[in-house]
Amino acid sequence: QTDVQKLLTETYKIDGVTAVTCPAEQKVEDGAKFECTATIAGKPTQIPITVKGDGGNYEVSPPATK
Repeated sequence: QTDVQKLLTETYKIDGVTAVTCPAEQKVEDGAKFECTATIAGKPTQIPITVKGDGGNYEVSPPATK
């Protein structure tokens, strides 16, 4: 979860990310998808996560803009 927060602030240059929570017990298998919730500027925002391979690597997508 701290890695997701770091990616949002450093890779996507999003300011105001104060917390990230991800659902527990997610499958770590290639292609598995789930969403974490990040608090950005005080608002909960869904962050799509996609597992890549079976070694625990994952891709963090930028939050959807509304």
